[in-house]
Amino acid sequence: MSLLMAFFLSKDTVVTANAAPTSSGNREPLDNLITQWESAAEAEFAYLHLSQLEVLRRIKLGRLNVNPTAAVAYASHFVIRTFHWEKQASLDMMLQTQLRPLNLTKQQKITARRFAIRVALPIVRNRIGNDILEYQDRQPAPANGPPGVYQSTPGQLFFLNGLSGGAPPLIADKPEAYRSAIPGPPPVPSPEYNRDLREVREYGALFGSRRNQEQDQVLNFAQSLDVNTYTRMWAIVAKQILPHNISLYDTAYVFAAMAIVQQDGIASVFDNKWYHFFWRPVTAIRYVI
Repeated sequence: MSLLMAFFLSKDTVVTANAAPTSSGNREPLDNLITQWESAAEAEFAYLHLSQLEVLRRIKLGRLNVNPTAAVAYASHFVIRTFHWEKQASLDMMLQTQLRPLNLTKQQKITARRFAIRVALPIVRNRIGNDILEYQDRQPAPANGPPGVYQSTPGQLFFLNGLSGGAPPLIADKPEAYRSAIPGPPPVPSPEYNRDLREVREYGALFGSRRNQEQDQVLNFAQSLDVNTYTRMWAIVAKQILPHNISLYDTAYVFAAMAIVQQDGIASVFDNKWYHFFWRPVTAIRYVI
């Protein structure tokens, strides 16, 4: 999506908040329309925040007679409801709670809703239209199979597909566009491979590892994250450090940028896992032992 990249590189999208990010301390996390809808989402973060940002960008550049707060609320409601129709009742209640303090006329609400859906619909359609990418099924080799090949590991859940969650990247046209930027695994065996495997064994050991205290803390933190927390970890950080007086536009920009990087990163990782079909460290270590 070259247009998307051009949008984020354009000068009118530079974050302009006057207040600098602050240290978290014991302060309350940032709470505005952008973060509230982020908390309501499950996986569609990039499409949610892109829609929010595009709504605000068009209002800002076009000086449109549309209430920006209402438009963001309607766009957010539309995106999440599209993916989670089963949440209709709670999403409707959330929307009305945000609209009520605005005291808008019926016509103002209609105008904001129509504008929001007109902006968000193409973004959602891009997600749905590119959902099915061609990946042939690949089955793991049996345990104790050939070295270097992804294989079943006792006690480990098999999870390897070309596209995690069916979500395509947003900046590149397809996940394989990132393959040239990520070097593949070294041959097994080779000096480079032997060195990397030794490092993983020495630093990854449960007992008697070479990790220092800080590395242990990082490991414990990563192990404590569940799937839901992991996918929105940087959003949690952003809520804690962004200034409370940051604008909706700047908030949407920060969250959209994070969500896009995360989505393209995940798409690239799983594409490379599928393409190289390389065994995992746990398999390699057990094979050596």
